[in-house]
Amino acid sequence: MLTRFFDNTRPITVLVLFLLLAFISVSSVYIYFTNIEFQTKYLIGPVYQHLGSVFQSVISVGLILSIGFLVNFIVHDNSITRNNSFALLFFIVLVASNPALTILNPVLLSMAFVVLGMKNLLSLHEHKEMSQKLFNTGFLLGIASIIYPYSILFGLLIFLGIVIYGADSWRQWILPILGIILPYYVLFSWYFWFDRLDYYWDTFFIKALHITESSFFESPATIAVWGIFSVLTIFSILDYSKNLGSQKPDTRKGYTMTLLALVVGIIITLVGTIKNGQELIVLFLPTSIIWAKYIQHQKKELWRNIFIAVVILNSVFSFVIN
Repeated sequence: MLTRFFDNTRPITVLVLFLLLAFISVSSVYIYFTNIEFQTKYLIGPVYQHLGSVFQSVISVGLILSIGFLVNFIVHDNSITRNNSFALLFFIVLVASNPALTILNPVLLSMAFVVLGMKNLLSLHEHKEMSQKLFNTGFLLGIASIIYPYSILFGLLIFLGIVIYGADSWRQWILPILGIILPYYVLFSWYFWFDRLDYYWDTFFIKALHITESSFFESPATIAVWGIFSVLTIFSILDYSKNLGSQKPDTRKGYTMTLLALVVGIIITLVGTIKNGQELIVLFLPTSIIWAKYIQHQKKELWRNIFIAVVILNSVFSFVIN
């Protein structure tokens, strides 16, 4: 059965999942570069268009594999889920729902830095090197927001994390802000030195805030697919939250941070400038964790398999209609 294979972190299980993720990413890249209609529908981004197709392909596959590795590392290193591979499985299934999600674009590139930041943020429960982790998280989010400005909203998680895990000193409230500012300062200094401030403002602020045409959710089938994903997520949150009080404090804090990351991700998808479906990847890390927590909490094997089957079939249908 499905759950028996993924209810562990054996090397063979993880290897199969990463081979599947690589296959999905390579297939999506192939679809993109061999389909003119697909290229006009989805965004590569003006900053990356001058890159060759081979280089774009390598970066795209490398990015999605790196994010997958970070997702797997985060959930196990911080004991957010038990010793299973469900979070990685669900992340891969969500990525497979649309070929455009693995194509090099501002949201995908910024998410690599956001997930790196989340790795630091979710390890605050250890209360080790908190100041360094908070500064590093701010710095990574600063880079992410330069690439895709609305990623800056994830900065809210830093200060919520300080509240949830507790700050050791008042300086730890300042360090993330300094971290976020530093990449902008370096970039500003570079363009100021070469007298290109006009290009700096135009590229990283004016053009970056230009809203793309919304076409992804015009199809009733697409709305139905993501409606099902949403219902599964809400159901998982409600079911797991009923027993949250009986969990260990660190487990509750980690789950709370995951829910807050989902809320911030939803806000970014609603107010962000990219509206063609690629923005949905900001939801995948928290959603994968929430589904994994739900699955490991269920005792009926049949229901666990039905849940996974529904997620997979829904993703396959989404891939086909896109």
